[in-house]
Amino acid sequence: MRYVICYPQGGWNDILSRIWYCHQSCIRTDRWLIVDTRKCWFQDDLSTYLTLSLPRLLHFATIDDLDAFVTRLYAEETVFPPELAGTDNRRFPPIVWNPHTVRMETESGVNLAPELCPPEPFTETVVINANCGTSNHVNDVLRAATLAPAVLDRVKRRWDQLPKPFFSVHIRNTDRTSPHIEDFIEGCRSVLSHVPVFIASDDINVIRQFQDAFGSRAYTFTTTLPTLPPGKSAHESPEALAQRTGHTQIREFNLDILADFFLLATGNEYLATCQESGFSRSIFYLRQEPELLRRLLPFVM
Repeated sequence: MRYVICYPQGGWNDILSRIWYCHQSCIRTDRWLIVDTRKCWFQDDLSTYLTLSLPRLLHFATIDDLDAFVTRLYAEETVFPPELAGTDNRRFPPIVWNPHTVRMETESGVNLAPELCPPEPFTETVVINANCGTSNHVNDVLRAATLAPAVLDRVKRRWDQLPKPFFSVHIRNTDRTSPHIEDFIEGCRSVLSHVPVFIASDDINVIRQFQDAFGSRAYTFTTTLPTLPPGKSAHESPEALAQRTGHTQIREFNLDILADFFLLATGNEYLATCQESGFSRSIFYLRQEPELLRRLLPFVM
């Protein structure tokens, strides 16, 4: 058997899209896929949050089993890049973006983002890929997904608290910014004069602005947003990661991210302000498949 070890990077849209890209390459090149989402801001095992029924995706009973299996592969099989042969997966080197080479690398400069279907196929048994997603393939992955009880429970408890119908609004405003937020909020207040609004953002100050403008009609639930300097990503900046220091904090943050994602998709109408936000776009695409949304969230009619 031959393998691709995928360490997806980037935001939620990127993580799922990178998994899809690696999965498709495994089908084309007769390899098996192993996914480890602990080497990015997610810092946890994706299977704790959703189960993927994808062909050629290997599943493990525990994360310790995954670590043992991958570490054995790195020790006993040929590996690309060869510099990572013999690596203990529990101590995989930090993955960083190099703006000069425009790729993901180790801190020592080892390329972690090879093209997985090159003209000359890899001869190595194991190929490592750590990169952000390509395009929008969240729905492709979610069609094969079942949400874990912890995710379903959090989404349902919050969805039950929202008056129906409601509008959902996502404002990206940290590493990627939304222009003219005050004008947008004022426009929402005049158009949505009597409608409950669910607001989600990576910027706690924007949420407070919405609450000031809409009063009791503004609903938000996340309790894990970090307080950050301007321009710093709420999910993957060093400043944000430093505020999630334990497993409980990491899991709460991830559950809040997923709850916001699915709640935003269930609004009767959906508004977003940042065209560059993959998170915002992936919600738009999920809303285009209401049957998929209902299968994932059976309590949503």
